[in-house]
Amino acid sequence: MSRTGRAALTIYDVIDGSIPTFTRYYSITPGLFSEMGDPTTPGTGVTWTLASGAAPSTAYWIAENYTIDGVTSAWQVYPVQAKDGGIPFVTHTKVGFNKPTLGSATWITDAVAAASAFTGRTYTNQKEFGYGTTVVITYDDGKLYGRYVQSGGVDTWVAPLEFIDGDLIVDGSIASDKIQANTITATQISADSITATEIQANTITATEIAAGTITATQIAADAITANKIVMDGNIEFSTVASGVQFGKTTLGDTSTGAFFGRSGSVAGFNISSATSGIYADSSGIMSLNNVRLYTGAPGTALELLNPGTYATNLASTTTVISVIIVGAGAGAQNSVPFDTTTGREAGVAGQSSWIEFYSGVAASNVVSGSLLNIGGVTRFIAAGGAAKSYSNGSVSASGLAGQSSSQSGSAGSSGGGDGSKGGGGGGPNGQSSGVHPYNSADVSANAGGTVSQQFTIPSGTQSVKVFVGSGGSGGAAGSLAWSHLQGPDNNVINHTMTRVAGGDGGDGYVSIADPNSGGIEVDLVALTNRITALESNHP
Repeated sequence: MSRTGRAALTIYDVIDGSIPTFTRYYSITPGLFSEMGDPTTPGTGVTWTLASGAAPSTAYWIAENYTIDGVTSAWQVYPVQAKDGGIPFVTHTKVGFNKPTLGSATWITDAVAAASAFTGRTYTNQKEFGYGTTVVITYDDGKLYGRYVQSGGVDTWVAPLEFIDGDLIVDGSIASDKIQANTITATQISADSITATEIQANTITATEIAAGTITATQIAADAITANKIVMDGNIEFSTVASGVQFGKTTLGDTSTGAFFGRSGSVAGFNISSATSGIYADSSGIMSLNNVRLYTGAPGTALELLNPGTYATNLASTTTVISVIIVGAGAGAQNSVPFDTTTGREAGVAGQSSWIEFYSGVAASNVVSGSLLNIGGVTRFIAAGGAAKSYSNGSVSASGLAGQSSSQSGSAGSSGGGDGSKGGGGGGPNGQSSGVHPYNSADVSANAGGTVSQQFTIPSGTQSVKVFVGSGGSGGAAGSLAWSHLQGPDNNVINHTMTRVAGGDGGDGYVSIADPNSGGIEVDLVALTNRITALESNHP
């Protein structure tokens, strides 16, 4: 008789001769039950460790399950000790009830509810508090005070010897009605003890500052910076020779630096170094001296996302480019019924991505000229994600997501999602229903490698050639024929089952940018020659 999906051990198993196997894990993370998860799906930042026997004394949580006839029960998670250093102060009101005995089951239930309400976090057991937690609960017949401690190795509640009642504290502060008027003066405040962190935002306004009280003696040199000034008007240059100066004193100054403002009847700006500069003024004059222009806004780049071969030209003045190369991700394995190995397919490896430098120009994704090298290397490669061996998990478990590449949002999600930008494909989930339940994918498909580098390009480079690799395909879906012998006569039993596809690996990714700007530099000389040629062809 099949016992697939049963969640508890029964007398039938013993009579049937089935022997369960038990598994125990422990965690030294002192989190709440809602944060711990379990060994199959651990909470964020939580580590579960397999226990070979009894859990160590450092354990805060234990998780146990058993497996019988190939079916694994749900995890049972419970705390075994409290952490040192609990919640300093918890206050709560329970209407319609009188005080229970301190430390009784009713008190513990009330204390758990009080901690949850006071902190906004979900507590399920007093061990989650931590030793030293102090709780005050107001009942109909008065207040009951308790402090959670360990005494002689036993968890217990004791009455605190001294306590500041919550009625004296309002939202973590001392309210104004508890302070006598004019009792806090300058003699009670140490020098420099009130800083910006002690002043609530927007509480000091013009009505709190007497006219004429802030003068130069109250402002230290360089103390007023941009984050203290909000302009609701204009900065006026009132004289015929005034402006913002950085090494230049007038608009026509040839010194290295910058000037924004007026010189006589002309307004404009002048920014220059020893080798280049930009000048523009209100008379209509604009001068660009050894200036480089780039496509795209700063921080953007030429991005290549689809598989294939690409070629792009570089300006003759470009000497350095920043490049990110990501290999394609591997596909994830498929899932087959847990009682067969027929039809298993591991995911396919992803292709590599690469970049090369050429002396000739590019046209229609084809380069010309010679292949150049940097330090003897002619092709810079980011490897594709390697295929992994097939591995099954539990029918009740989620398949493992693919590995993330260096690019955001790249991993294939659990349940067979496809990767992107070099991420590995997602593994299929287990399925516990049906005649032939599926095992989950118990392996995380590999992401592609990354080369992130700033290249000083070889002399004479005019173009680059790029290849973006294709992501590896996941294990295939489809029908699966399977048979086995059954009964005393060894009759052949035929089955038709379905296998679940694994997610595909993400295609590779390449981006190219000049580090001085986003995108690729515009060659002004080539642009001028093109305009001249157009003018000559259309007089």
